[in-house]
Amino acid sequence: MANPSYSRLAGASLLFGAAQFLLSMIAAEALYPGYSASKNYISDLGVGQAALLFNSSITLFGLCVLAGAYFKGKDMEAAETCGQADGAGGKAFPVLLSIAGIGACGVGIFPETSGALHLASAAAVFFFGAASALYAGMRMGMPPTFSWFSIALGTVSLAALALTLLKADLFGLGLGGMERMIAYPIIAWCLAYSGMLSSKR
Repeated sequence: MANPSYSRLAGASLLFGAAQFLLSMIAAEALYPGYSASKNYISDLGVGQAALLFNSSITLFGLCVLAGAYFKGKDMEAAETCGQADGAGGKAFPVLLSIAGIGACGVGIFPETSGALHLASAAAVFFFGAASALYAGMRMGMPPTFSWFSIALGTVSLAALALTLLKADLFGLGLGGMERMIAYPIIAWCLAYSGMLSSKR
């Protein structure tokens, strides 16, 4: 059967990573002089006075996501060995989650002054983070309520990503606000999914 220890480790990794990043981002916004959630990008926090806090926090988030992907993969391997199906076609899930984790690490290691490396990292964490939520909802055999929750969050994040690339300012949120509509659903999903994993017995 699936190993509950692996599942709980995956959940704990995602919970710690997402929670510390969310709290650190709030603190970094407060430390950044004149910061505007509407006018400033999230990555603006990675330069200047709040840089050390933000960059170390998002790098740690990425490492925790990578750990979560690893332990979830081990959990799925244990289930497969015992002839259980942990969601039809679910083998791609740890890969999607790992790419998102690598992207988050890249955002911290390569701040926005790094140019293309930062943009590629941000694109990876945004796209594959949202894709992980969508994939989990559609293919991982989770309870219906959480499946729809995952699909909704992934869809909102991907839609906001597309609109941001088109320079659309939906409801006057500003480019910073639009970027948060990409990032916050992913963080919310990580927190919710970590709770579900941690509750497995």
